[in-house]
Amino acid sequence: MRIRSLWLASISGSPYAQSGAVLYAVGLGYFGFSYYEENTDKVKAVQIDSGDGCVTPSAATVQDGTYTPLGRPLFIYPSKEKVASNSALLPFLTYYVDNDATIAEQAQFIPLNDKQKVTLDPLEWTRHKDGSLAVERKLPNKVTLASKVVPAKDGVRMEF
Repeated sequence: MRIRSLWLASISGSPYAQSGAVLYAVGLGYFGFSYYEENTDKVKAVQIDSGDGCVTPSAATVQDGTYTPLGRPLFIYPSKEKVASNSALLPFLTYYVDNDATIAEQAQFIPLNDKQKVTLDPLEWTRHKDGSLAVERKLPNKVTLASKVVPAKDGVRMEF
């Protein structure tokens, strides 16, 4: 018996069930909450007990972190090299951040709640005597990000 195929039988009509995989009468699988919401007549959600009692999956329990470890955030990780080398990436990231609620709704993701949405104060660059510029920010999660722009003979060098 292949474990990853177990849950497919309970998802009749899904692309997974139609893929030709071996199907079983009873199974367990992991998939996105939006799939569950669209298929409540075909699948059953499992309550999770992370130590404080059983929690049913819902938008609220995923947002507040009580449906763990299966409820999880979605992160994007743009690399500084790609941002520097691709002129379309920074405008895309700006659009993504400015429109996160609409994107989440259209993608059927669970949107950020008010506590998760943090607007940071604008940054001011500090100019140093050597001509370099520096900026530093401490994030709400206590991580500090810093960047420095240093003039060079053939342009500028960015340090992170």
